Amino acid sequence: MDQSYQTSLITGQDVLRDSYIPDKIFAREGQINEILQHLSPLQKRRRPLNLWLHGPPGTGKTTTALYVLKELKEKANINGILVNCWEKNSFYDILDDIILQLRILRAEEHRTSLKLEKLRKHLSGSSFVVVLDEIDQLKTSERATVLYNLGRSVAA
Repeated sequence: MDQSYQTSLITGQDVLRDSYIPDKIFAREGQINEILQHLSPLQKRRRPLNLWLHGPPGTGKTTTALYVLKELKEKANINGILVNCWEKNSFYDILDDIILQLRILRAEEHRTSLKLEKLRKHLSGSSFVVVLDEIDQLKTSERATVLYNLGRSVAA
């Protein structure tokens, strides 16, 4: 049997999961370094610029974002989460997902203002990254609401 076929087989099921983050991403080192450079103010508890990762489907934007979140956690102890805006397509759903992932409020609370206040208190004094994956799928008005409210609520 040809040796190249043996080394190209996928032997672990984890690599096929959406949540899989490779140890190394090839051909994206420049972009990863640029993203980390733009997020470097977080290490001094300052607010970085918002970033917009764009490109054709399947080019690795989500994987790159997850990899950057992993690097920030491991190397700078900066936490972050990813929200899939294709699945969570309103400000309320996105905020709910953030609250749920952070486990900072019981699910039965429905008031957006209280959720924003709890989120603000939870993140107070810490650096945190929220990746809004597929945010371009939201309606323009909903996207503006998400960016405005999250930007005001979790600003450093």
